[in-house]
Amino acid sequence: MSELKQQLEEIYKSNFIGEMLTSIDIKMIHDEYLEYETGKVWLTEGGVELKTEDKVVSFTYESEPEIQFTIIESDLLPYVDQFDYYSIEPESDDYYSVFEQTITDLEVHWIKLIETDYKGDVLSEEDFPVGFIFTFEDGATLQIASVESKISADTLEFSSLTYTLEGAILVSFNRIFEIKD
Repeated sequence: MSELKQQLEEIYKSNFIGEMLTSIDIKMIHDEYLEYETGKVWLTEGGVELKTEDKVVSFTYESEPEIQFTIIESDLLPYVDQFDYYSIEPESDDYYSVFEQTITDLEVHWIKLIETDYKGDVLSEEDFPVGFIFTFEDGATLQIASVESKISADTLEFSSLTYTLEGAILVSFNRIFEIKD
């Protein structure tokens, strides 16, 4: 693990581990979205806002210089206000089970972006965080990741999930999906 990647991972962990989650707001920017398991798993292009006792951190997409997944220390409003957005309010034990619980662990998943020239020579390599798995004091989990997905028409199950910076945001309570790098 590179030194910068390790430092960033420590920053993420220090911002969350030991914090009590007070609320979660999942914002949708399209009328149609995928709610995979009722009240438990969503794919959104809007974002997810986590509030603890003293901070707000959001997972969303930034449009400058190009659309890509980002983590910001603010609410989602500046990122979704140009859309006809709305919040979902699930009637779900899984959703509400993490409220008022302390985050005890955080697992961060990364992808490496490699920029090459027309000959294929590497110009730059950069690691980006694209997946977060939060574990709470009672063992409950919350997975947030930027993904590209495929769903099997036969089973209506995910047949493929791949990390990407330009996909949709997977939000999953108490179910951890295996996602390919």
